[in-house]
Amino acid sequence: MSYAKEEAAETKVTPNGLSTREALTCLSSEIRLELRRFELKQTGQGFFEPWQRQLFSYNNADGPLHWSSILVLLVEVVLLLVAYTLTDDEEFYTPRHTGALVEACVIFLLLILNMYMVGWDSKLAYYEMVTRAKDMLQQLEGLIEESCWNESSYLGRNTPLSPCITLQWTYRDGALVNMPQTLLVKGDLIAMRPGYIVPARCRPVQVDTKVGVYAMNAGDQYMPIMDGAESVFCGPQVRAPLGTRDFVVLETPYIPYLRLALEESHNRPCSKLNKARHKVYTHYVEKILLPFILVMMTVANALRFIYLPQTVGKWPEMFILLQMDAVIPLLPLVFPIMWLLMNNYGVATVLAVLNCLPADFSQYSAYDSLSDGTVAEVPVINVTRKAAWDIFMNVLHGRCTSTLPRTASVLHALGSVTAFCCIDKKGILSWPNPTAEKILFLTEDEDRAPDAETPDSGSVMASMGNVSEGNGIRLGEDFLELKDKLSPLKPIIADGSGLRSSSKTSVVVLDLSHDSMTPFSIEFDDPMWKRHIGSLKPLGLNVLLNTCNQKTLDFYTHVTDHVYKASLNDKDAIGVVNRRCLCEMPKLIGFADCAMDIFYMEQQLAMYRNLPSTQKREKYLHHVQSFIKFKTPLPNMFSVIVREKNSGMQQLLSQGTADLVLDCCNEFWTGEDLAPLRPDNRKKILDFYHRSSLTAYCTAFAYRPLTHPISSNENMIIELPGDCTEMFPQPPTPSFGSKKSWDTDSFDDRRLSQARYFSEDSLLSVMEKANSVGALDAANEFQAQCNQIFIGLVSMQYQAKTEIIELIEQLECACIRFVHFSEESELRSRVFSEKLGLEAGWNCHISLLNKNTSEQNLQEAADKETALHSQHSLPYRLDMMELMRPNGGRKSRCSSAPDIVSLVDTTSQQVTFLEKPNINVLEALPDTEASERSDIELQMLTQYETMGAIDEFDESNANETQQMTLSASHVTSSSRSSTSAPGGFYMANRAKLPRGIENIRPHIEQVDNVPLLVPLFTDCTPKTTREMFKIMQEYGEIVCCAGSSLRLHNYGSFMQADISIALAPRFPQVCRKVPTTTAVGDSSVGPSPMELCRTLNTLACSVSFDKEDPTTILQLIMQARSYTANIHNCCHFLLSCELTLTLLQVFSTIFLLPPVLNGSQVLWLSCVVVPLLSVSLLGKPVERDVMKKATGKNSGVLNKKLMLTFTVLYMTKFLPSVAVTLTCFGLMLTAFCAKVTAEAAVCHPLYGNTQYDKLHEWSGWGGAHTEALLIAQNAVAFLLTFYFAFISMSYLNRYQQLWRRLPTVNTLWCVIMPAVVFLQLLYFIIDIMLHAPVAPSVKFAVRDISIATWLLGFLWPILLVSINEFVKRREIKLEVRLQKRERLDFGTKLGMNSPF
Repeated sequence: MSYAKEEAAETKVTPNGLSTREALTCLSSEIRLELRRFELKQTGQGFFEPWQRQLFSYNNADGPLHWSSILVLLVEVVLLLVAYTLTDDEEFYTPRHTGALVEACVIFLLLILNMYMVGWDSKLAYYEMVTRAKDMLQQLEGLIEESCWNESSYLGRNTPLSPCITLQWTYRDGALVNMPQTLLVKGDLIAMRPGYIVPARCRPVQVDTKVGVYAMNAGDQYMPIMDGAESVFCGPQVRAPLGTRDFVVLETPYIPYLRLALEESHNRPCSKLNKARHKVYTHYVEKILLPFILVMMTVANALRFIYLPQTVGKWPEMFILLQMDAVIPLLPLVFPIMWLLMNNYGVATVLAVLNCLPADFSQYSAYDSLSDGTVAEVPVINVTRKAAWDIFMNVLHGRCTSTLPRTASVLHALGSVTAFCCIDKKGILSWPNPTAEKILFLTEDEDRAPDAETPDSGSVMASMGNVSEGNGIRLGEDFLELKDKLSPLKPIIADGSGLRSSSKTSVVVLDLSHDSMTPFSIEFDDPMWKRHIGSLKPLGLNVLLNTCNQKTLDFYTHVTDHVYKASLNDKDAIGVVNRRCLCEMPKLIGFADCAMDIFYMEQQLAMYRNLPSTQKREKYLHHVQSFIKFKTPLPNMFSVIVREKNSGMQQLLSQGTADLVLDCCNEFWTGEDLAPLRPDNRKKILDFYHRSSLTAYCTAFAYRPLTHPISSNENMIIELPGDCTEMFPQPPTPSFGSKKSWDTDSFDDRRLSQARYFSEDSLLSVMEKANSVGALDAANEFQAQCNQIFIGLVSMQYQAKTEIIELIEQLECACIRFVHFSEESELRSRVFSEKLGLEAGWNCHISLLNKNTSEQNLQEAADKETALHSQHSLPYRLDMMELMRPNGGRKSRCSSAPDIVSLVDTTSQQVTFLEKPNINVLEALPDTEASERSDIELQMLTQYETMGAIDEFDESNANETQQMTLSASHVTSSSRSSTSAPGGFYMANRAKLPRGIENIRPHIEQVDNVPLLVPLFTDCTPKTTREMFKIMQEYGEIVCCAGSSLRLHNYGSFMQADISIALAPRFPQVCRKVPTTTAVGDSSVGPSPMELCRTLNTLACSVSFDKEDPTTILQLIMQARSYTANIHNCCHFLLSCELTLTLLQVFSTIFLLPPVLNGSQVLWLSCVVVPLLSVSLLGKPVERDVMKKATGKNSGVLNKKLMLTFTVLYMTKFLPSVAVTLTCFGLMLTAFCAKVTAEAAVCHPLYGNTQYDKLHEWSGWGGAHTEALLIAQNAVAFLLTFYFAFISMSYLNRYQQLWRRLPTVNTLWCVIMPAVVFLQLLYFIIDIMLHAPVAPSVKFAVRDISIATWLLGFLWPILLVSINEFVKRREIKLEVRLQKRERLDFGTKLGMNSPF
């Protein structure tokens, strides 16, 4: 790929790289330029900015005010002004006349205030991401002058790769450091390692004239040319380690992700709460209820005006004012402002949880207090209003953009989240480093006489058919130093008299358990493990001198690069090198920290072997691919040569893949002596290796003493040809009575007169071998690594964090589905998911790997496999399916392996069983044919086991099982690399779950919704993960994405989710002795590079946690759920009360009564009294029960059935109070009428004074006796306030009876409720004083109202509360039924328990 010459000239190359100040200045300039471009793009789209065009859109569910509401309010204001101008003050009673003008002014002012607040909030929401980016830029610019980073500020260059942390070797301040990719800038000088993915568009510093000038784009793979890659050779060859190559970065890699965040900041789905509010107020209230009320009121008042002119008022009042007053409670007068304030305060309370946690909250554990295995309740933390007030003010003014309170609200998203998706594993869900899980070694047991005492059946000494699994009991005693306790081994006499007459080889597997509180601590499960201390000591010493030797790190890094690049020369090969810290195991065995002081390292050797030639490759691959996917691991081994300071003897200690290590071994250490490594021993070891490699990380260890010094101490990499089997020494097969392969007589036919001795610490031997090392050449170096002694094999695994397991259990109780998006293959992902407690068996996981294989390739693969298996006559048939990418498909390195090397397989292989195999076929074969059994039998057995038929070692047939001879170690490190069929097996199930992201939607639409219920997705990439998020959201899931804050590629997933939480991963360590604290910044000198990287990467996240912070996700969800439920309760009560005010006026018109309330009173009640009582419900404290309820999906929020239920419950709760209020109003008017006429007979309860003959004066109540109507209206308003206060008691705890939880727990309600009643009483008095006539003909007072009316009005709340509690009981039953249905849907069984 060529690049422009002017760009090459423009990019200046600094020999020692950029300085920190130059790089940060460049990064800040690039960010500022991108922000400027975005702002210019927004302002250049027309006269109005995008947020202004969508401000009051009817379809904008995020906004609480729409143009339709504004239009209705403006029409209301105009009609009120018209009614005011059409009335005469002398002919129209004063409260009604002046009230129209006051109403118009108040409504207009509230409309302006609402429009301003909504517009202000919309603008803050639209530019929220820009504002946050500017704040981040300001922090970055402030760091330019203060930064004092050095090489120790970064992670070490040899730090094991982790997919959760994106790093790149970069030259900064003249030093080569491990720089986060986020901090790379244009002009940076980077060192590309072979096989690594290019982080950004770049070009080489030194141009190769043969290749020409070229550039590489982001995502390309650096593929250097290896010398001798195409050469043909027959013997060992020395290869120079591949080094790095310097490239110049041509663009800043962070800018595209920043552009993505800016452009898609408003593409998140609408929250469930906003959808519900929009549906209720826009659809049901504005489109249905409001027109219905207007039409009904107009028709009723028109009929009254025509047929009962004496009982009505003036025509402007009948045709304008009454309709306008009736719909005032349904108009959004204070609700938009109230909604914004409630949401902002809710966000503040959720965020305040982070500041209100107790100091010991991080030590909380659900398993510490409960021994029966039940899930403990989450501790309740109630946020004080003082703690939330400052945050509330910052959120309200737009100064709290670090949490994205408007575009990704923690309140709305966490309060209704249904799927908690984690997209990263290592350092997030698991510990960053794998720990030893199993140790395998061989022992020899002497055959006992028939009457001899048999060993205990519980012994860990077991054959392959009876492998010890340990009983899980931990040692309680302190471990002592074992070095001084081991006595020297007895010499073996040369004449063979000391040899056992007969022995049996046993395989011992010791299980280890990981300490969940520390990253490396382990313990043996078997309390009797010390009996094997002789076998464990050489393994521990090998780990100390090779695996955890810090002096080997640099050369080992070159070896990993070289082995990987060598695998690229063969389309069927893949390079894997597995090595991680195991020094906790030697410490557990008893080695002291000073055990390495008696050695010093002289040389490091590495060796790898190519795949066989074309003639043997078909059979070779046929062996290997029964366990692995299409690619074959490249055998490799890493060795160190150390010299003991006391004796001066040299020792060679090796580790690597089991196939090559075993080829280099002809003996094994029994714990006391040496024994020949027979073919059946090799098969046992390889069987365990292949089984464990499918799900764990396995490494074989070997050793040999060097009796002759090596002439050179240079480190060396040796390449072996593919056909090199005859190059390894083949020990003779021992028979009874013959000499052993390790006897002194067998070494070059030389007799050793002296006995052989072994060191008590390192198994050092003085035995001589024939293959002495002389001159420095590849053959001699190869011979030095032959004739080794097999020590053992260690299986490592990533362990799940205890706090994550507890989190998953708590989320499940809250009906929040935990979904793991794994980049690894199906089998490896399933094993880890089971450690998390997820249901990950049959029918419980889906692979998102796309299928892009043609039918022709599938048929060719099937035909090829049919030909391979045609010679075997077994009662089953296998169909091999190859999934092959186009030729030229690129392989990429992956950091999922324990160390580094892994590939994206360009091909894969699947096996589908058409008929259940008969395992008994293997038992029919005689033992003498064990070494000659066909490979197809092994393939059949292994595949059948992987499909679930065999879960453990077959004890009776273990020694007879055909074992493989090649490594499957690349399966242990392949993650995103291949088809998810574990080990190359096609794991089809009867459920026929979809495979590939492109098949998810058709499956959901045409089959079932199982893809929305599975807890595990495998073979994920950032692109497929984001697409799956989108699918989940389309079907109503509310997605919370949790991922690493140090991974740049998480941006897309963070932007797609409803809310994103960034978690700081724990750093992987080369060794537990090498801390990573140097990468953590010091507050006195500013943030470290990793902290700055975290700030840049979490731009799209609402919450970001440091690893030092306690786990507070559950507390945030609890607080958000509680406040969301309070908002729902508040809006429910508010809507019910406002609807009651409207229905009260409608029924007064229907029953031919005068206006039960005037406009000012309606405005006062709907804008002051009811909102205050509604807001008081927000003071309900947090309760634990909120984490035991399902919130439901974000689809079909409100349906007709739900609205019908609401209507019935509303009518039962509020309509009786409406009836009582109208009755009291009629009784009051009757009492006043009796005082005017002095005759009760002429006072009709509905028509009033029947003798009053003036028209359009409300039977006299709108003329000379307006004071009586005003007193009655104020009395009704007071009674309504009184009733609303008592009804609100039932809303304090919607799903608990009043006697079970007293209202006093809500202190806010206890303050507001009496205050509102007092304010209403004060309004009563002031209104009477302002509008009382100066010289009335009849003076009316409150005492004129009969006692019966007051008794009815004030005793009704007693019955009202009883009715509400009875209705609440019905609500509780409906809620319980709904929760059972929701939990049933949530807990739909998958796997073997799922219905067919």
